[in-house]
Amino acid sequence: MHIFRWHSSLKAASHGPAVRNMPIHLQQSTLDGACGPHCAYMALLLLGIIRRDDLDGLPRSRQRRLSSMWKQTERRYFVGSHAGHLQSALKPYARDLSCSIRRSNCIATILAVLDDAGVGIVQIGNDEFNHWVLAVGIGGTELNPTRRGNRDFNPMQLLILDPTFAAIPLSPWNGLLSVRPGRQAHHIYDTPDGRLHVRIACVLTLRKVDHGSR
Repeated sequence: MHIFRWHSSLKAASHGPAVRNMPIHLQQSTLDGACGPHCAYMALLLLGIIRRDDLDGLPRSRQRRLSSMWKQTERRYFVGSHAGHLQSALKPYARDLSCSIRRSNCIATILAVLDDAGVGIVQIGNDEFNHWVLAVGIGGTELNPTRRGNRDFNPMQLLILDPTFAAIPLSPWNGLLSVRPGRQAHHIYDTPDGRLHVRIACVLTLRKVDHGSR
């Protein structure tokens, strides 16, 4: 049986992915290189650290942390971001957010953070482009439906929110990235515009800090 698992806060609404009945998908324009910042803001929305209406005040937000993040991300708006840029931009939220960069064993890292109620900002690309997307869930086969546990789940795809494309109504994601690489370490990436073959360069893992456990 093929099943899909996604973040518990994420819902499928008529307008696409939503948290607390508010849309969280952010679509970039055809001119900018802000896929990374878009993914970072979507991650904060999904984890409940900011709300959608918080973004309405940008670039002059009354929230100091959000305003500080915006000032850092706007510098890379048209030129693109590296992993370090995104990690630095998220530092104002360090009290509420755990953020780390992994450049090896990326798939295992993404699966682990998704299983731990987090999300992953994933850098993908090939010889023609580099791009950031947000991993919000996992698709796969249930090997033994009568039992529960990850041992009986075979992950096959990452459920992706891609800022290049519009949100899909009644779907919490708009792309599927294969877990297993094929030739030349390429992963199959299915988008609303067709299929691509991409490599995974690195991932930023994001988890919300649980202050109650301290």
